[in-house]
Amino acid sequence: MNFFKRATTSIFRQPVKFIVLLLLVFTLSTVMSGAISAVTAIGNTEASLRRQMRPIVSLDVDDDAVFAAWEEAGGYIYEFRTATGGGSEMRGDWPTIMPITSEMVKQIAQLPQVEFYHYSITAWFNTQLIEYLPENAETMTGGSMCIWDEEAGECFDNLISENSNQKTIHGTSDYEPLEMQEGLIELAGGSTFENFHSASAYPALVSTGFAQVNDFQVGSTFTLRSEIQYVNRDHLDLAVASWDDLLFDTMEYEFEIVGLFEVIPVDTDDEWFEAQRQRELANRIFTINEATAAAQTFEMEANIAAAEVAGEEPWFDPDDWGFMMETNLMLTDPLELESFTVAVADYLPEFWIVNDLTGTFDQFSTSMETLNDIADGVLLAAAGASVLILSLLITLFLKDRRHEIGIYLALGEKKLKIILQVLFEVLATALIGITAAIFVGNIISANISREMIRTELARPASDEDPWGWRDPWISGIADLGFGGNLSHEEMIEVFDTSLNANAIVLLYVVGLGTVAVSTLIPIVYVVKLKPKKVLL
Repeated sequence: MNFFKRATTSIFRQPVKFIVLLLLVFTLSTVMSGAISAVTAIGNTEASLRRQMRPIVSLDVDDDAVFAAWEEAGGYIYEFRTATGGGSEMRGDWPTIMPITSEMVKQIAQLPQVEFYHYSITAWFNTQLIEYLPENAETMTGGSMCIWDEEAGECFDNLISENSNQKTIHGTSDYEPLEMQEGLIELAGGSTFENFHSASAYPALVSTGFAQVNDFQVGSTFTLRSEIQYVNRDHLDLAVASWDDLLFDTMEYEFEIVGLFEVIPVDTDDEWFEAQRQRELANRIFTINEATAAAQTFEMEANIAAAEVAGEEPWFDPDDWGFMMETNLMLTDPLELESFTVAVADYLPEFWIVNDLTGTFDQFSTSMETLNDIADGVLLAAAGASVLILSLLITLFLKDRRHEIGIYLALGEKKLKIILQVLFEVLATALIGITAAIFVGNIISANISREMIRTELARPASDEDPWGWRDPWISGIADLGFGGNLSHEEMIEVFDTSLNANAIVLLYVVGLGTVAVSTLIPIVYVVKLKPKKVLL
């Protein structure tokens, strides 16, 4: 009788031991199956979420990397005390951050992962334009600017600019802004920039709400002014000077409103945040990049000239100067993000990084990371426990069969065949237990994982203010609504616990591998058996 027939006979002759081993393997394998199912589900879910995202990315400066480089170069925060209080200041040389240029953006846009690109040159103006406030939104403007009187310890009365509204004008590299292309806003009247031609004004798109509070309509014009102050005011008597006396140079830009837009609302439970998002979009003024580039160029040249008149260096390095702009690229596939990030690194200056829309499910990602850590821990613990428990159990079973093994050895059977018989008995039993455990473990894991994620998502964000205050600033493509936002329930529904072929193969490999390792100690026991000592 060969070892295969002996193994089969042994299983049927000892059903109790077979059932005990089967139940033990099934229980331990169920735990391992659940852990592997959870890890697989996390990978499936991340891929599903990415497929549902708009594959839009932005190119931004990595502030953390800049700060780390500043500290590494000897930068530090100096804290000081004065008679009236104290404060702190950052000392040390900041690293040089080279700007991204439109030429770089166009080169990056040639990468195979990129579908199209858009860049917006921005310019800042102090204006008296009135901010439009949607219902429940908080204002982000108002206040005043002034020149400080060191002797009196207060502002000069004649040098206070009240109710200043600092406005960012957003240029566009296309005929319409990216916000309109991506469905955040829609044209409500007039036209975009495609057919606009004027030698005296730049075109502008504003929201209907902003137009209403400022008494604008299609065809209305307004003027914005760039202002550069003197670096050295020693030639001025600040006690009697006017605000205009402070100005070294100015430049005015006329804009004609060619179109009005409406902000498209987003269906969300967070009404406050939605109001802030609508406020940010409704108060944006869009124009062509030529207008904002002209404003930035004027301010750069005027600042250099003002510094030369004062006999000082400008506050920036002209060699490192570049347009302030927001750069976005649409990828061909959300799953191409990793390869694009690697490829674009060859084009970006130091400290620049790729930001994507993963911020829309940061809390969900944190929950999945927590679940992944738990699953890894459970898998290691279950594998270790399986090896220990099965090794002891199989060793005990073999001790009960030492006379049987001794007879085989006395009859001249090779130890290798006896070892193969033991392995076959154990692995055949394990195969049945693991097969059942795969599906039971997957069902249990799916229910537990969903509840764990739901519990994690129900917790308040770690950076939430205990007094209920929330930062009203809206920043980044995710905050504005690019790509949309999934609710917590929608994220949980996306959680994919289905088993694919790779996961099932992995479960069998881990399960059978653990059982095989568990037989090492019993095999050593078989190898050391001497037929004379067993039978006498």
